[in-house]
Amino acid sequence: MSGGKTIVLLGVGVLIGLMATAAAMSAWQQRNALPKGAMALMQYHLSKARRAAGTHCYPERARQHLQRLDAISNDAIEIFAALGQDRFAIEQRAFARVVTDARSAPDCATLSTGIKMVADACDACHHNLR
Repeated sequence: MSGGKTIVLLGVGVLIGLMATAAAMSAWQQRNALPKGAMALMQYHLSKARRAAGTHCYPERARQHLQRLDAISNDAIEIFAALGQDRFAIEQRAFARVVTDARSAPDCATLSTGIKMVADACDACHHNLR
């Protein structure tokens, strides 16, 4: 085999290796898309609940968003258990109590305080699981 053919084959091998590495890196980065998506949905509903209870005082809308937040957190137990993070279930029980308390608030001022406590529970869970 001549030197030119060797260089061409070496170049093709390097090119194929780079493409395979890029594909593997992309797959590696996307492996945890579901937990990130669940957390993004929870953040969305928390911000909507804050707005509904704060600026415009729509308590029923705020309660609906809190209900969705609670449902997503229940689903997240299975998501995180599949990833080997069983401690999330313990954190979720505490979170569910805070969300239930916030949903039972009679007016927007109390609801806003409850939503603040929900946000604090989110932060505590993130802190404890990292």
